[in-house]
Amino acid sequence: VAPPPDLKWNGEAAAEYAREWADGHNPVYAYYGSDCTNYVSQCIKAGGMLMTFPKSYKDKTNGNIIETNKKWF
Repeated sequence: VAPPPDLKWNGEAAAEYAREWADGHNPVYAYYGSDCTNYVSQCIKAGGMLMTFPKSYKDKTNGNIIETNKKWF
């Protein structure tokens, strides 16, 4: 499923977050032990990905309605 077209991805911000928290726990988020999926999700969010997408959006290139997942983990 494609993210909304107006999403601005910043890979450097994601990498910077990954470097900062690789050996620790960011207290803003719940701690689940050695949960790599949670850590990677935090990195992706730091890069600009939304945690929650709209249920659908209109593709600007062809007018089609794109259905999305409601959220990711």
